[in-house]
Order: sequence, then structure tokens, then C-alpha cells
Amino acid sequence: MNRSVLRGIVLIIGVLAVIAALFILPSSKSKKKQNPPNSDPWVLVSYDPDNPYGTYLGNGFISTRIMGDGVGNQKGKPLPCYMAGLYHNEKLIPMPTWSDLRFNDGFINGREFRIDKTEPYKQTLNLKTGVLTTQAVWRHKDKLLRGNIDVIVSRARPSVALMLHRSS
Repeated sequence: MNRSVLRGIVLIIGVLAVIAALFILPSSKSKKKQNPPNSDPWVLVSYDPDNPYGTYLGNGFISTRIMGDGVGNQKGKPLPCYMAGLYHNEKLIPMPTWSDLRFNDGFINGREFRIDKTEPYKQTLNLKTGVLTTQAVWRHKDKLLRGNIDVIVSRARPSVALMLHRSS
């Protein structure tokens, strides 16, 4: 057999072996952290603090959008809140943002605490109660703030909304 034919056959066999190894051997990227299953059909759960869409809460009178960090701001900018009947030139206009809660280190021009993505995170929306709960760890350097932020826009009292932070 000719040497060039033999080299071609060896090359093809080598390429096929590499392709087979890529399909057979498990990749390290496929070992993703498994989150526990949600057993309550009335609760929506997110384990992604980087969700770019957030959760929209409203009661027909007032509303807000809450992002993955549990508050109404995105990349440091407050998100608009709306109220029924608040118009200018026949366009719905935003009202002052009430859901922009921020934590800082206590110094003037201090640094804000940000969600620590290496720590456990969970955001749930209870469809029965309308409460959006964000469980996370916020970090600034060596300081930690561990807890929950609950947000509700009341259906019973249309002009009432609440943000509650509970440290654990």
C-alpha cells in the first residue's frame, strides 16, 4: 500500500477517534448545579439573578418592575412605576419610583452591595398572595448582607404597595 494512502487512513481514523471522544466523554460544562424541583404549582421560581426581564407586579392602579436583585432598578438606574390615570398628552407617564431600594456600606459616596452570584439565590412569586420574595446574599468587599426582600402590590387596597427587607 502506498504511504500517502496509509497516512490518509491514519489521519481519518485519528479524526474519528477525537470526534467520538468528544461525544462519549462528559463535558465539565454539562455539570450544572441542579436546583430543587418546585412542588407548588402556585409558586413561580427563578434561580437566575441575571434575568434581564424581571417581574412585573401590578394591581390595576399602581405597578412596578422588580429585577433579579429584588428591587426596582436595573444597572443602577431606577425602573419606571406606573399609576392608572396619570397621563400627559394622552400618554401614560411614569410616577416616581417607589421600588428602588439600595444597600450601601454607610460611607458618603460609598459602594453599593451587589448580589453575590457565588451564594445561593432564589426568587419566588406566589400567585395566591402576589408576594415576590428574593432570597440572596448581597456583598460589598468583605461585608455580607444575607436575607430576603418581599415586594407586594396590594389588590385589597389599590393605592398600597410594600417592600420589606428581612435580614437573616
